[in-house]
Order: sequence, then structure tokens, then C-alpha cells
Amino acid sequence: MLEKILFVDDEPKILAGFERNLVDHFQVITALGPEKGLEAVKNNGPFSVIVSDMQMPKMNGVECFHKLHEINPEVKIIIASGFAKDSAFEELSNFGLVKFLKKPFRIAELSQMVAAQ
Repeated sequence: MLEKILFVDDEPKILAGFERNLVDHFQVITALGPEKGLEAVKNNGPFSVIVSDMQMPKMNGVECFHKLHEINPEVKIIIASGFAKDSAFEELSNFGLVKFLKKPFRIAELSQMVAAQ
């Protein structure tokens, strides 16, 4: 059975790309924004890995992580961001469950990182 992975982003085209390119390797669930991501974890979890954008409206990746972690405490998180690591990422690193992937990235790079979790 394929690992169940959740992708959270506020860009529908990015989510469609994840689904299109990774559906043969993982059970891909997508969520448009952090609120939908939280719903997905509650309704479809647990997930082995969650890949989340860092900069999203209403709730950033750090806030989203804390809420996701409450619901699915064993989940591994990959933060995908076009911004350099900052203090927010350092805060997440303390959990030991978070990896950072700098945008833009190749799908193969993401796939290898998810598989390694």
C-alpha cells in the first residue's frame, strides 16, 4: 500500500502538479490552504508525511504545523518555501520532525525527501 501524503499549499496549480507527478509513488491528498489541510488531517489522517508551503494567507507554515502536530503527532513535516530558513523554521527544527525544501525544486528531489521520511 502506498504511503499517504498530504500536500498543503494556497496555489491550486502547485497542488495539481504534486498530484500529477507523485500519484504513482504515493497516495496523494491535497488541501488548498491551511484550514483545508487541518480538515484533511481530521477527516483522512493519519498521514506519514505532510508537505506544506510556508507563506500562506491566514496561517503560515509554523502555525499550521503546530495545529497539525496536535492532531497527528507522529507526522513528519516538509516545509517548502522560496524563502531562506529563518527563526520560524529554526523553531520547527526543535521538534525533530521537520525538513526544509527550498523552492523552486525538482519533483524528483521532493519525491526522494518524502520517501526518506
